[in-house]
Amino acid sequence: MLRALVTVSLLVVPAVAAAQGTGTLSGCTVARNDIPARREAVNDPKRPGAEHWTLAGNVRIDCGKLSLWADAIDWFTDEDVFHLRGHVLLDEPRLHILADHADLNKVTKLGTFYAVSGTAQTSEKKTTKDMFGGVEPDVMFTAASLERTGENTFRIRSAYVTSCVQATPRWSLSGTSGTFVKDRRVTLWNAVLRVKNVPVFYVPFIYYPVNREARSTGFLMPSFGSSSVTGFQLSNAFFWAIDRSRDLTLYDDYMKKAGNGVGAEYRFVTSPVSNGSLRVYTLGSRANSTLGTNTPRSYTVDGQLSQGLAHGFHLTAQSHYFTSVTTTQLFQQNALDTSTDRSLSAALTGGRGRYRFSSSVTLNDVYSSQTAAQRRGYAPRLSLTMGEAPLGKSRLYFGVTGETAYLVSQDDITQPSTNHSLWRFDAMPTLRWPMSTLPFLQATTSASWRVTEWLESRDPVTLVQRQTPLFRELFSIQTRVVGPTVERVWQPATSGYADRVKHVIEPSVSIQWNSPFDRLSQVVQTDGTDSIVGGTTTITYGLSNRLLIRPRARKGGTPGNVRTILSVDVTQSHYTNALAAAADSQYLPCATGAFSAIQVAVSAQPAQRLTGQFHTDINPEFHTPCTLGANGGVNFKPLQITVGWTKRQYIPGLINFNDPTLADHFVNGTITFKQADGRLGGAYSINYDVHHDTVIQQRLVMFYNSQCCGLSVDYQTRSLPDLLAGLRSNHQIGISFTLAGLGSFSNPLGSFAK
Repeated sequence: MLRALVTVSLLVVPAVAAAQGTGTLSGCTVARNDIPARREAVNDPKRPGAEHWTLAGNVRIDCGKLSLWADAIDWFTDEDVFHLRGHVLLDEPRLHILADHADLNKVTKLGTFYAVSGTAQTSEKKTTKDMFGGVEPDVMFTAASLERTGENTFRIRSAYVTSCVQATPRWSLSGTSGTFVKDRRVTLWNAVLRVKNVPVFYVPFIYYPVNREARSTGFLMPSFGSSSVTGFQLSNAFFWAIDRSRDLTLYDDYMKKAGNGVGAEYRFVTSPVSNGSLRVYTLGSRANSTLGTNTPRSYTVDGQLSQGLAHGFHLTAQSHYFTSVTTTQLFQQNALDTSTDRSLSAALTGGRGRYRFSSSVTLNDVYSSQTAAQRRGYAPRLSLTMGEAPLGKSRLYFGVTGETAYLVSQDDITQPSTNHSLWRFDAMPTLRWPMSTLPFLQATTSASWRVTEWLESRDPVTLVQRQTPLFRELFSIQTRVVGPTVERVWQPATSGYADRVKHVIEPSVSIQWNSPFDRLSQVVQTDGTDSIVGGTTTITYGLSNRLLIRPRARKGGTPGNVRTILSVDVTQSHYTNALAAAADSQYLPCATGAFSAIQVAVSAQPAQRLTGQFHTDINPEFHTPCTLGANGGVNFKPLQITVGWTKRQYIPGLINFNDPTLADHFVNGTITFKQADGRLGGAYSINYDVHHDTVIQQRLVMFYNSQCCGLSVDYQTRSLPDLLAGLRSNHQIGISFTLAGLGSFSNPLGSFAK
């Protein structure tokens, strides 16, 4: 809040030094004095040789970029103090100070300005166009005195600060006295914040740390909130700038209905490839008749790590862990971020030359209820890869991949009997031959030998998992052909849209054969490696259509960059074994018999500011789309519109789609408006469940910034999961004010969405 006072104190560094003759000062130049310099002897036996010098008449002294004006300046040759009288003005590029009079010490460079008023720029950085109507306003101030008491210490008395030019300022801050220690701290006694000259906030003492990096240890401004779920909320935080590369933030939240929450967040950046953060938060909830539940104390751990190591190795880690699904869904303000998945992962990667090594641990829990969750992952997973390289001078390329993994698979983490975890070893050498070198035709053949061993298997009759190893050998041969590519280019004679148009048609086909393996029913299914169906030939075919343009050049300009305005891709696969169709992870479970679903993907960009995408998968037997989705956007500044649509069909008779409770239909959209100068703007977003005729979430944010302050209004309503008795939605409204040059504070009705 005291940034303005800090700026003023920092810039007031008197530079006037000893008198040298009648017209110059050491390090400075007398640029003007209308009345000739006057020199008088001091008739005092105790001051032998002392003289009194006076410069008068609009005196101006230039010291580099600093100019000092006064009606008169006088000094005694046996004293170290200069006295400036009448209309004292100090002028610098970022500071203008008016004073009735001032005293400056030529030796210590200390001094005091009296009856001060002026303006100061709040930052050395260039102003941005998104604050306060396009201009970062100057801070205006008055003070009874502004004194430099040490090399890095300043004192101000009866200070008054504002950035408003109105006769009755929209906001102002005053205090009886204060001190500033450069790059250390600012203190202010009896601080009063006024809005429209009405006192609204008083604090007897403010301690405000400052430094050049704008990262200072101290308490952050408190925030206030109100919500149907939490009731009144008060949040406080303490920030500790440990050093230039590390900091720690401590949080404390009081919620009238939900209890107290405390947390901490640690961050560090030691190099471009080494950084991380860790946030731990615990929330204790108490019984409330409105909530209708006793929510237990919950813990949340979110973090990420990226650490460069020696010899080219790199360590990464991520966590999104919580102990209570109820709390996570209940207190998450954004419905799209409400997650029922928790995960922990870490990976160490590195290598040399064509050899790469990776070691990782990944655990992911997906909750189907408040307690039951399915767990999948690897703990650990070790892999070694020898990248492809040509054999001698031939066009044959050889490479090998191999891994050892403990596959974590548990259908319900609350039921130990559902744990199907086991060890697996897998290796696959591959030989690849690029057959074609034609630019319009690509053809590649590859052959691989895959060896896999599971240390456990399923009984072929009872399907019960047992500690009996299972071994598999699979030989695979694949040929992929892309082309021949057909292109046509033409130049519209009169079109103002494009000077060149190109149409590309590109067919593709691949044929893959896997050797027989008749013990698939004994494999404990965990991921795609386990579900490979042996003795199968798969034919995948597709057609890609692309339309490209080169925008016509404007007068005196150059043609624009080539852009794809329309692309349509259609793909499908045929399997000699129907089991392979259901196991192919490339397609959604929208297949019957020996054919996969027909996938259609359309992407369009008819104009630089207009985009759209559409995708669907069509069942070949029912001739019906299983899923559909589309999204698009328009960006015509200052207005931006994005719309999305997804639908999962109900198809009687089709497995995976014959349950009406699994059908869904969603629409979402966002409209954003923002003036170029940042004075006025807002956004409205909605997420609508068409199938259940329910608005999941809608939010409206509006802001207006004027010369010295801004107003923001945030309204949000969100449907809650079926957790609470008598409470099915959460409503919250927030109103916050921004005061230029001072900071911001939140109204007690404000939204606490972060």
